[in-house]
Amino acid sequence: MELRPLGFGEIFDRAITLYIRNFIPIAGIVSVVIVPLAVLQYFLDLASMPQWDQIVQILTHPSKAQSAPPVLPAIFTEPSVAALFCVLLLLVWAVWPFALNACTVGVARLYRGRPVDFAACYRASLRPWPAVLGLLVVEAAADRPANADPLDIGDHLDWLEPTLVLDPAKVRAAVEKYRSAEKRL
Repeated sequence: MELRPLGFGEIFDRAITLYIRNFIPIAGIVSVVIVPLAVLQYFLDLASMPQWDQIVQILTHPSKAQSAPPVLPAIFTEPSVAALFCVLLLLVWAVWPFALNACTVGVARLYRGRPVDFAACYRASLRPWPAVLGLLVVEAAADRPANADPLDIGDHLDWLEPTLVLDPAKVRAAVEKYRSAEKRL
């Protein structure tokens, strides 16, 4: 695969093409998190059905709904639902970054002319797992300003950056090769 500077449209096109051509292996990598997440989400949604029923009742028959007492969310009234919600959060917090990194490894393998291999992608992603989970725990325990996201879910990629290592000599050689090719044009 040719590596050269790309415009936004070319980057977008290349990304879509890569994911479409390798849909099955990349979907398999992501399904490690998505399938258990979907199962847990199903049971959480099932537990919140009385709330949804009440919302629909209020929207469709506002005059009848005034007499019905409000239904508290199941997460506050049923310990099993609260535990399921905690498992869901833990799964997303601790496992999703590894799946995301495995997808990144898969795309890197494509750029190196190798196939996206489920086992190889997860081997590379899980190799530093003790350090990654340790960083997650430290990050979650750090002081946060009031009303901040306690798990800092939006910044999961920040600690993944060190797992992508580039050989400086090879990078310099690639840059010099590109520059010399560009000068010839």
